[in-house]
Amino acid sequence: MTQVSTGQSSSASDVSRGTAIWSEDAERAVLAAMLLSADAILVALDAVSAEMFWREGHRRLFSAIEAVHRSGVTVDPLTLSNELQNRGDLKAAGGKEYIGGLLDEIPTAANVLHHCRIVREKADRRRLLELGREVTAAAADPSVSLDEVRDVASRRLLAAVEGQHEQGFQPISVGVEEMLQHLQALDDGTAEPGLLTGFPELDSRLDGGFQPGDFVLVVGVPSSGKTSLMVNILDEVASTGRGATALVSAEVKRRSISRNLVASRSNVPVAHIRKNTMTIEERRKVSRAAVEVAATPFSVDDTDTPTIEDIVVRATLLKAKRPDLRAIGVDFLQMVQRRERERGESEELALERTAYDLKGLAKRLDIVVFAAVQPNDKQVEDREDKRPQLRDIARSSGPRRAADIILLIYRPGQYSPTAPAVMEVNIGKFREGSLGTVILDWEGPFVRVNSPRRREAMAAAERERFKQFDLHQVEAGDA
Repeated sequence: MTQVSTGQSSSASDVSRGTAIWSEDAERAVLAAMLLSADAILVALDAVSAEMFWREGHRRLFSAIEAVHRSGVTVDPLTLSNELQNRGDLKAAGGKEYIGGLLDEIPTAANVLHHCRIVREKADRRRLLELGREVTAAAADPSVSLDEVRDVASRRLLAAVEGQHEQGFQPISVGVEEMLQHLQALDDGTAEPGLLTGFPELDSRLDGGFQPGDFVLVVGVPSSGKTSLMVNILDEVASTGRGATALVSAEVKRRSISRNLVASRSNVPVAHIRKNTMTIEERRKVSRAAVEVAATPFSVDDTDTPTIEDIVVRATLLKAKRPDLRAIGVDFLQMVQRRERERGESEELALERTAYDLKGLAKRLDIVVFAAVQPNDKQVEDREDKRPQLRDIARSSGPRRAADIILLIYRPGQYSPTAPAVMEVNIGKFREGSLGTVILDWEGPFVRVNSPRRREAMAAAERERFKQFDLHQVEAGDA
């Protein structure tokens, strides 16, 4: 294979320090494939850009191939050499000998996408290294405020992380292949129809649970249990091994959320834990439950005044760290701030933009995003029927449009001490399904939402565990 120096964008000292992360073989393979096939050119132009190549000569070659292709002329060594000659780049790109040597690089262009992904990955790593140097320099500069350093770091880091995703139009065949792969995974038992909530009554009404990319509003007046429902769902997913979850809690501290989860798991009233008036048996149950809760992949961000920009960055980083992230809850929507407000922007428009940012986050990370919402209390209180309605959502038009599903929460026990301890979950909007109401049980002392079918399912699972344990004991005895 002919090797001719084509120049490079980093110094030799950079290479010796290992900071010039790149792949000579992958870069040459992409260029060679583009010389062999017009189809490979289309794939490469969609997957990478000239700036992603580390060698300066390779950048010039890629740009020249793109120019020849877009002019409608067939790309071959001769037309490419002429284009480079006209640009004055032929020598910097390695000359005709280097271009001819590329044709000996690979026998087929079939793996061009694989090689493009390597080039892109190396470019992303270099960007992250460069970002680290920039942030270090900014942090060391006393004239730059800490907020400015954080803002630059978060924005650039988000751009670098998001850069790994392929953008733009994709053939519908890609979507069909993804659908068929998902169906196969369902058949194999390696995937679920959707994000199961742990409440069979609700999962059935939602046609198999929430879907990745769903933005879900959970609407209820204060103390209606909307946060508890959301947290119970997130905990169900994390504790059953279905994936990691997270909660952005602007109202409640991490310690309180943990206490409520422990109360729910241990069947010890949260008031006993809060006041530390537990019996010896209750303390034993709480200790066991605390160990279980601590082991679940459930993360909490209890920043007092979270901004949508921070939520997006932190969620994206969490997804990069935990690819099994399935859902994030935001408690609650109206408390999420915007670091940058457009001039003259109303509160209603700012809330709409925030809602659409959360919807975009759900779609981009392929997760479910829940957001608790406070309705207009006065409108609800002035009515005889206290059930929240879509029009009660404060400044509702924007979030209502952005949401895929809206759950309206009503607890009759809030308004009458003799009312049954239930929670009505009214599906007020379901973009891909039908509306309806699900009745769940409200177990206030344990800050827990439950249901008859959920208790049946948990009892059956417990019996199965005991059966497996007994079988293991018998086999151990036989041995």
